Amino acid sequence: MSARAGLTLALIAIGAGWGLSVALAKIAVSTGHQPFGLIFWQLVISVLVLGAVTLARGRRLELGRAYWRLFAMVALFGAVLPDVF
Repeated sequence: MSARAGLTLALIAIGAGWGLSVALAKIAVSTGHQPFGLIFWQLVISVLVLGAVTLARGRRLELGRAYWRLFAMVALFGAVLPDVF
């Protein structure tokens, strides 16, 4: 398999996972699970996966003041608020 085909498959898998997350969350909430519990576990899994990728790359996470602001904005507008709404 070529590198381009592998990246294309990865992009499709990531897009499908992202697209299915809303539908699966609606199903989970309709069966009685709490939304904030779902958000918590979604973010824990994301942190673990991205942490593993960071370790595999052998790079450190930049933790300067400007980065914390960026991290907070991405978390708020990219994960927390969309999941709440």
